Amino acid sequence: MKKALKLLKPLKPLKPLSALSALALLAPLAPLAPAHAFGGLLVAGGGGSVERTNAEVLLARRGARTVMSVSLSYRGGQQGAALLLSVPADFELTRAKTLPRRLFDRLDLVSAPVASEYWEQDPCYREPAQGTKSFEFGEAEMELSAAPGSLTSLFEPKEGAAFIAGEYDLTLLSPEESGAPAAWLSARGYALPAGGAEALAALGAGGRRLLVAAVDPQRVKRDAAGGVTLSPLRLELDPSEALALPARLALAGAAAPLDATVYVLSPEGRHEPSAAPSAPLPSNLDVAPMPLDALAGLHARLVEDALGRQGKAAVTERAWAAGACDPCAAPALAAEELRALGGDLLGERGEDLGAWTLTRLRARLAPGAEDLALRPVSPISGGRGEVEDLTPAGATEVSAEDAFQARYVLRHRWEGRVACKAPRFGVWGGAPGEGGAVGAPPPARLLAGVGRARPAGDLAALIRTPLKDYGVPGGGQGAGNGSGKGKGKGKGKGK
Repeated sequence: MKKALKLLKPLKPLKPLSALSALALLAPLAPLAPAHAFGGLLVAGGGGSVERTNAEVLLARRGARTVMSVSLSYRGGQQGAALLLSVPADFELTRAKTLPRRLFDRLDLVSAPVASEYWEQDPCYREPAQGTKSFEFGEAEMELSAAPGSLTSLFEPKEGAAFIAGEYDLTLLSPEESGAPAAWLSARGYALPAGGAEALAALGAGGRRLLVAAVDPQRVKRDAAGGVTLSPLRLELDPSEALALPARLALAGAAAPLDATVYVLSPEGRHEPSAAPSAPLPSNLDVAPMPLDALAGLHARLVEDALGRQGKAAVTERAWAAGACDPCAAPALAAEELRALGGDLLGERGEDLGAWTLTRLRARLAPGAEDLALRPVSPISGGRGEVEDLTPAGATEVSAEDAFQARYVLRHRWEGRVACKAPRFGVWGGAPGEGGAVGAPPPARLLAGVGRARPAGDLAALIRTPLKDYGVPGGGQGAGNGSGKGKGKGKGKGK
């Protein structure tokens, strides 16, 4: 199915781009290593078992106020499951809402890493005397072709109910019950992992209460592999609480690290861990041409290297104004989406969506770690630029405003016939045969639901950009400046 959309113009002036094709790596990436998930403790009911497979946490923050939304994915739980969350002592059930899953799909869509794919144009082509109209950024339409069953509908923010009934039955334990919740849970058929009872009792002793979100197995949808992705559960937290990614409860009984995709929406700019080691992912990487599923696998390998071998607690995949993008692989968040994600409680009226920054982190904590405290930090930029000038490739720069994204550049050199005396190499545009003016940006194609195949070869063979921290010297397959000079086939005499 194909659909045309106008390219979004950024809310704030940005340098125009040319000759790009933005392809979002939109399938939510699988956990990078065997891991549990942030966002609360998931327990099985009815004598069954449950295996957590992924977690997404959104922290909407303005001043001292925080709204947290959590979505977990798991396998098992056919007899029921429950998500256990630690909440403030004065928490009320009216401060808990279930969001449509579509909102988190949109978050993933607008913040996913992007790829810009270019083809070197016929070096012997010369525009007719009259020429064709030059391309200007913002005038072209994006052609969106998606795989069957993909998230094509998410390209158009739709009005509808901000909250749904969902699959949860919520119970807020009293202060007394929260002090010793193991008996309450056991009486209802929920089995705690080793160390779970102690972790829950410690939270109760600290004045916290336990929110039990029981999952009705009849109200969830399972994928072909039997997996479940829960609707986001939104919680309004106490204004006095510092911004942190909750992990202590989820870490109870965990023998492996916890992984999560973490989103922070805040007018205070980009966020990163306050003390734990972190870094932005390298961006504007010049990589060997490959299918999108292989490119998604390459991205996962870079994240795993940073979180695993390098020991980072988090890596930044995106930090940009919530209402802007450049290049745009999908329309940015709409005002009504921001309000549903917590902006309604934080004073957001849709007057200046560009004032809110969306940060996307991939985070990992080891068993026994404390909650991951987050703080606003200086703006950075990266992942933009003309195909002829990707400097500084792989790096980020201090900026006046946040404009950073993980981006990959795939360049296909001209390999056709060169039959002219003065070939002009290094002119980039769409794939041969797609039509349009030479040098014009090719249409952006969205491939949702791509696989997660890992590409053949090591990082050094696939990445042309030097990356010291990742052990990549630069070069890779077909290293060079991208010009196809001297590579043409069937080279003949020009006329």
